[in-house]
Amino acid sequence: MSGMPASLATTIAPPDELYLWVLDMVNVEEVGVIQEEYLRFAAANRKQVKRLVTPQRIEEVLRKLGAADHIVDEVLKPVREIRDVYANRDWKHLQSFLVWLYWVAAQLSHESVVLAVKMLLRMAADRAIHENADILTCHRHAMEGLVNSVEDGFWDDFCVEICSSLYHGFDKTSLRMLPLVCLPVTSPKLHELRRRLAVAFFLRDAALASEHPDDAISLHLVIARVKDSDFQVNNRTDYTDLKALVQLLDMAVDDGSFVHSKGGREHEAKFNAEIDDLARRLKAIWRGINDTGAANLARTEAKSVLEWVGERLNYSVRTRRPPTQSIFGDQGPSSAKKRRQQEFMHQFVHSRKNKPAETTVVGAESLPSEDDTCITALG
Repeated sequence: MSGMPASLATTIAPPDELYLWVLDMVNVEEVGVIQEEYLRFAAANRKQVKRLVTPQRIEEVLRKLGAADHIVDEVLKPVREIRDVYANRDWKHLQSFLVWLYWVAAQLSHESVVLAVKMLLRMAADRAIHENADILTCHRHAMEGLVNSVEDGFWDDFCVEICSSLYHGFDKTSLRMLPLVCLPVTSPKLHELRRRLAVAFFLRDAALASEHPDDAISLHLVIARVKDSDFQVNNRTDYTDLKALVQLLDMAVDDGSFVHSKGGREHEAKFNAEIDDLARRLKAIWRGINDTGAANLARTEAKSVLEWVGERLNYSVRTRRPPTQSIFGDQGPSSAKKRRQQEFMHQFVHSRKNKPAETTVVGAESLPSEDDTCITALG
């Protein structure tokens, strides 16, 4: 009998009441084999799925799973974290819902896909998703199925709706960043969606999500943004938000192909110079952070992100490795600091040349003194 109900439902649509009952059972069934049959049955008939699984139905299922009443509100207000708020909670039913979404993603109406993606990305602002590997895996698979099912003709409007939901839903950069961390980049559409969101959040303009990120961003805009006050380190700096801003910068710039692919050696040199400028500015911010270790972990994390993003710009985004600088010869940029180093080395070497050689006595080997002894691990 395994697979038979789903096979029949493919050609003969079951009564709506039966289908809705099975849909409810998908999220509460405890026996794995039976639950899988329910999943197959609930995803079998394409027309029935598209007609019955409406945005309202998805909201209803989420509420039955315990979603907060305000999850669909335009603006979400963060609450103080409660330790062990999810202690002893069984996540099996949420995982079943996410698996079902992946199975039916290609059969849903566009409106249902939009609602489902909005809800999943808002859900990803909860750290429970990040801290549970099983839920995170199911969440990413569901996002993959939903986003890849969006037709090209609806793509720009879809990105704007998703961006608006997150941009207006969260007022803190660190909260806007959390859904992007959960978003996989396993397909061109997923990668582009994440970059569109990152560009819009980084430049503080939700309307930019309507454009391809290559057209919406430039290194000039990125450098100008880094000059803003929220990148300045002072006694009022929110290091969690600073870390999120640098992560958004990293996602927005990506591999930099939106600039250096336009060709021309002069254009390449200009691109590399702008990357160097951006990397230097991040390095300056990094130097300005007084890392106090475990006493303020947010500072340490922000400093770490600044460092690795700067290194990635230099060695992955730049078209060539940064030129090495030497104090010897005429290569590299000329500066007063370099001239001082050259003069110091010249004086040091000259003084060593003029120093009289020390006389040595050739004779029998002297007995080892206390200063000549060392400790070795070898016998």
